[in-house]
Amino acid sequence: MAIIKQTAMTPKEQAINFIQKSSSVGIALPEKAGVDESASYLALSRILTKLGKGVGVIFSGEIPKTLREVLPAEAFDNINEGLPHEFVIAVNHSASQLKELRYEREGDSLNIILTPKDRPIKKEDISFRQGQAKYDLILTLGAHALEDLGRAFEESPNLFYETPLIAVDASMEHEAFAEVNLTDAGRSSVSEITADLALALSEESVDALASTALLAGIITKTKNLQNNRTKPATLAISAELVARGAKKDEIVRVLWKTKPLPLLQVWGRASVRSRLDNEKGILWSVLTKDDFAKTQTLPEEAIPFVLDHIEEHFALPEAFVLLWQRIEDGMIQALVRTAAAAPLGEELVLFGPRGNCRVFKTPFPTFVEAETAVLALLSNQIRV
Repeated sequence: MAIIKQTAMTPKEQAINFIQKSSSVGIALPEKAGVDESASYLALSRILTKLGKGVGVIFSGEIPKTLREVLPAEAFDNINEGLPHEFVIAVNHSASQLKELRYEREGDSLNIILTPKDRPIKKEDISFRQGQAKYDLILTLGAHALEDLGRAFEESPNLFYETPLIAVDASMEHEAFAEVNLTDAGRSSVSEITADLALALSEESVDALASTALLAGIITKTKNLQNNRTKPATLAISAELVARGAKKDEIVRVLWKTKPLPLLQVWGRASVRSRLDNEKGILWSVLTKDDFAKTQTLPEEAIPFVLDHIEEHFALPEAFVLLWQRIEDGMIQALVRTAAAAPLGEELVLFGPRGNCRVFKTPFPTFVEAETAVLALLSNQIRV
């Protein structure tokens, strides 16, 4: 008698199975989502909608402005709509007991009528809030841990604990928190993994707009298919997206060739101040409040730009350290980027979706104190 050997489903097959069985899907993004994660969301939302799924976004951050220059307005039409939420009217029951609740239609209005038992109901006894959308499935894009989702997770943790999760990530830092972890640190980007999933799920639903969004994510993470994230699989899937109508030239023009002058200016200041400590294997750079003021930039846009260009223009040693002065209070933030994504201690948190970049949780009063703390931290990691 022949023995039939059953093969366990791969994470991609499991993800497809979950999606096919779901009618309402939430897509959750890290609070500091960049072009890669945001582009993946815009593409996947469009593809799932074409497949007849109800789609909602779970996101407390903002979509990068540069994507609006690459993609047509229709890509953003439903970005804030999502699935219908319950609307909750709460009455302070201890202040006023209710005798009766009823509703009446009056023209286009629906009047909700509350009848108290004893004392009148006051305006301050009533509050309103948006209820929580109901999902059959949640996909997280680029989150290494649920905490990366920020306020979206903090305000509704039960939503994530009670709903099946699929996690899509291309980082070694991923904590495998989902029922299905579609993760591969060998892939170039979240967009590459999403494209592979989408094409396996429904080739005909991956149209020119979705392809453009996904290719924008890949080009952003691979520096126009030129850095060491670029593998044969990356080139193959990028070619497939172009064949489906992805506007590669436009993506490259907007995201790669066109650099805003203020960001180039702040990068120039960081570059001029860079100093290499060959003995310790550390490249240092500094930005002050004055740098941000004179270039009319903000740290949240300037720091990722500087990090990208450090990788592009410098042969990085074992560690890169960027110290910058906060605009609001003058305190010093310290960011450490190591050659490998190694743990560096509980006093640091991940900087956005970058697996090998961490920033100190607590800022420092001076640059000297920040530098001292960084050296102490790195003493066990590199040859300090």
